[in-house]
Amino acid sequence: MKTATKTAINTDQPAVAALPAAGVSGEALRYHSLDNLRASAMLLGVVFHAALAYSPLLSQTWPSADGSAAASIDFFVWLSHTFRMPLFFLIAGFFANLMITKRSLKAFMLNRCLRVALPFIIFWPLISLVLVAVLYIGLTWLAVNTPALNAIEKLLQNPEPGQQSLTLLSTGHLWFLYYLLIFYLLAALAKKFLSLPSKWLQCLVSPAMLLGIWPLIAALALLGQPMPHPPPASLLPAPWAVIFYGQFFFVGWLYYGKQPMLNGLYRQQAVLLLFCALLSGVFFLHLPQPITVEGVAAFLNQSPIMERSHWVLVLATAFLAWYVSILCVMQARKYFAVANPVMRYLADASYWTYLVHLPLVYIMQMLFYFTQWPILIELCLSVGLTLVICFASYQLAVRNTFVGRFLNGRRNSR
Repeated sequence: MKTATKTAINTDQPAVAALPAAGVSGEALRYHSLDNLRASAMLLGVVFHAALAYSPLLSQTWPSADGSAAASIDFFVWLSHTFRMPLFFLIAGFFANLMITKRSLKAFMLNRCLRVALPFIIFWPLISLVLVAVLYIGLTWLAVNTPALNAIEKLLQNPEPGQQSLTLLSTGHLWFLYYLLIFYLLAALAKKFLSLPSKWLQCLVSPAMLLGIWPLIAALALLGQPMPHPPPASLLPAPWAVIFYGQFFFVGWLYYGKQPMLNGLYRQQAVLLLFCALLSGVFFLHLPQPITVEGVAAFLNQSPIMERSHWVLVLATAFLAWYVSILCVMQARKYFAVANPVMRYLADASYWTYLVHLPLVYIMQMLFYFTQWPILIELCLSVGLTLVICFASYQLAVRNTFVGRFLNGRRNSR
């Protein structure tokens, strides 16, 4: 165990985490902030998926959609969708660079294979099978009557050629692990074979790049995608996703060792926040009409019509992704920078929670399908019960077992 005067870096955290020991100051405190922010982004994913049942936009295409929907849910859901995963990849890039710097390229790749590749290989088929079982229970035992489940039932009875195999190849909500592996490999190759001048790297994280050029690159990547953009769940890497999420990973990578790059933006936080509020309103007002079961294939597979509303959604999504992510990092350095045992526990539990939460969310949504309670109460209960089960299973079956060591690595004494 390190003494209080030394920085203890634990690089065996799930997927992206690495943080210093409690009680240290300066740069180390920012590591606490990013680790806690990463956990918050992952747990926000639970709320995101739980809220989709009440989204008017997905009222006909979410398998466990509730009979009730509210426009306010769409505002929360799709606004959080613009920045949640970009923020995650930004933090992932930071910790990837930290790990390579503190250890070695070989140790980094071995660690990522153990903490990311193996969980993806193991949990992807397991969670997929559980999701199929949950949907079957919803169709048969629970008799949940939603347009999406009815369409799934018809598809199973009269499958279209190739449709089932394509569905089975979807990475589902674990797509982010797949793209992490792609970015880790690209980062390792770049670290080994590329060397850019320091001035170039400094230019890439200048305020002009962060507030102007990077968001425009993000917009170009999103231009050919339907809005709101679906997750890139295919096993075939999507070029737009590699560019869109990869730029956040890259800037996060550069952020390690260059934390002062955000200092010049602190005095602009109020302006950024106001701009984000305006963009959020514009984004919400241009959301498309609810997607029908008949139209979901066209939504996912056909190029969008380049009309004004599409351009507005693309630009709003790109700028919100960057600006909200930057604001989150700056606010985390202010409010999350102190070691906190509760946040430390949530950071440890968030990886397991995100891996297993979706079947539980489906079950909760199907159970509440038959109630007539207010949406907010149902949503809070869905999220709360899902998190209770996830945290309880983590504490009893994961945290102090080989599964915990497999997912999180060794936990330092605290």
